[in-house]
Amino acid sequence: MIAGPRGALSPHARDRAEVVALLGGDGEAGLSQDEARRRLLRVGENRVGDHRDRPLWRLALDQFKSLVVLLLLAASVIAWLLEERVEAVAILAALLLNAAIGFGSEWRARVSLARLRALGVPQALCRRGGALRRLAAAELVPGDLIVLEAGAQVPADARLLRSAALRVAEAALTGESVPVDKDAEARLPADTPLADRIT
Repeated sequence: MIAGPRGALSPHARDRAEVVALLGGDGEAGLSQDEARRRLLRVGENRVGDHRDRPLWRLALDQFKSLVVLLLLAASVIAWLLEERVEAVAILAALLLNAAIGFGSEWRARVSLARLRALGVPQALCRRGGALRRLAAAELVPGDLIVLEAGAQVPADARLLRSAALRVAEAALTGESVPVDKDAEARLPADTPLADRIT
């Protein structure tokens, strides 16, 4: 079942029936066509990050926005003015290393997002009004029931309602090279990292 806006409901931390109820769906028949149309108008298409990327200079500058970094930068300047050159350079070197690591992480995330966009999932098998329908993955809405077939890509963020010996290749999301076991019965803590969510 499509999970809805990110963070809005933590479906991995809730019981399946609770997720279905919160999304106002039907765990057997799926949404009606009319309801799906209304939701599509309200939430928009199911697409991976269509926003424009920030320029590289902005990405680099953003590494120096936190209060702690600004305080350390001020400490470095004060140390320099007090002629404590070694301390000033050490603090500045630590700040630059931190900025380089942060920039690298954000750059890798940007590249991963671009790869996800390129992968795309053109079609999805969905149950609406009790009938199976093949539709464009962009037309999926929160509350839709997705039916996964062997070898198919998962077309949206979703909470499993039923599964039997399900293994999913998550390399595009987590970098994990081997398929991961999934379990619809599991209920996880709300703070479970994405890579550890098996529901």
